[in-house]
Amino acid sequence: MGLAKLAAGNADEAITAIGRGIRLNPRDPAGYAYLGSYALALFVMKNYSEAVKHAERALAVRPTWAPALRIKAASLAKLDMTEAARAALLQARKIDPHGSSSLMARMIQLPASDLETYIGALKLAGLEE
Repeated sequence: MGLAKLAAGNADEAITAIGRGIRLNPRDPAGYAYLGSYALALFVMKNYSEAVKHAERALAVRPTWAPALRIKAASLAKLDMTEAARAALLQARKIDPHGSSSLMARMIQLPASDLETYIGALKLAGLEE
């Protein structure tokens, strides 16, 4: 439900729904995905420092999950932490060398303006078309 809320442009409701899912099932083997979705919703809400924190929580569970690394990179770029953002994006590229902005536009379900902000932040971190 949280991802549907996020896609519909209701990031605050997405945060509530995803957060509830995390609390109700804290040992879910796929919990890294919920943490990553939570981080993306926080990014959309412009809470970049918390987005980094939750992306790192997802990476603590699954260090090779490229989507969390990209969310971390975009959030760090928005915090003007360019070198750290580039390092996170470089790590994501090593895991997923085909993670271009056009591919992400097809994979991530966000309203157009939020997706533009996300891809723009990734470009600040060094993402190429």
